[in-house]
Amino acid sequence: EMINHALRWGRDRPRDDTAANAFFAALAHPCPEWFAGSRILWTPSARSPELRRAIAHVRVHLETASVETTARAANLSARTLRRRFRDELGLSWRDFIREVRMNRAMELLSREQLSVTQTAFAVGFNSISAFTVAFATRWSALAARYEAPTAAACRARPVTDIALWSALDRGEDPTTRTEP
Repeated sequence: EMINHALRWGRDRPRDDTAANAFFAALAHPCPEWFAGSRILWTPSARSPELRRAIAHVRVHLETASVETTARAANLSARTLRRRFRDELGLSWRDFIREVRMNRAMELLSREQLSVTQTAFAVGFNSISAFTVAFATRWSALAARYEAPTAAACRARPVTDIALWSALDRGEDPTTRTEP
């Protein structure tokens, strides 16, 4: 969605366009980190209808999803589900559920601004310490620190810049807004 939004500015845009410059700076900031790892945020897609049902079930019931409930939703045995995940997706069930949970955790921490504890429970962890270890292993960063750079940057920006970023978040054209 952000890439599509960026297309509104052509190559001939004025170099002093503050909205465009801020937008592209924000878009570029996480790129080195995203591409440094072996994968970026993604959820595998399945060919078979059974695994498509399993993936859909996990997305809807992430907080409580287990191999048993997911197998029932896919009309498979737990053993067959595990085998099909490995054969069709190249991932074990455990790796798949961890990947989906970590992706959702990243989304919740960055968009919903939930606490680490709220996020851990929302993505199906029963232990904060297990969540913290899993998050740090996947993202090479502590969950508690993930939101800190964004929050600090917002506090450091003048009010007019916060209004600009808020307008961009809402999909508005900040260059046509008049500030109060």
